[in-house]
Amino acid sequence: MAIPFLSDISGKSASFAGDVTLNTGTAKKLSILASTHNTNTAQTATLELGYTHSGGAAAGNIVLTEDANNSFGADMTFGVPHNNGSGGSTTRTALTLDGGTLAATFAGQVNLNNNNKITFDKTNTAGGGDFNFI
Repeated sequence: MAIPFLSDISGKSASFAGDVTLNTGTAKKLSILASTHNTNTAQTATLELGYTHSGGAAAGNIVLTEDANNSFGADMTFGVPHNNGSGGSTTRTALTLDGGTLAATFAGQVNLNNNNKITFDKTNTAGGGDFNFI
């Protein structure tokens, strides 16, 4: 079922009280585009997901941030809600993906099944480093 006004909301805001479903065809795309070009500002596009709890609201997000003003490259961060200990939530970055190096930076430990952890020890330079299971 097509929603007639959706073809004419470019540059405008739209709010929905219920679910929004992409429901036709075999492939879906939902685009969030920071479409105003400004060579003096690093562009960002954010998808924010949230829920309400007894202390207020909690939000997680996926943020695409241009590396620098007009740089063409970008990083992507994944934020998750965290109990701030004061009756509410704050959003903390859990993972950053660097578009230039393709490096992944985790803010915490990377856990494997059964709570095993893996570390990389760069001090063993003869072998390029060691992986250690804790």
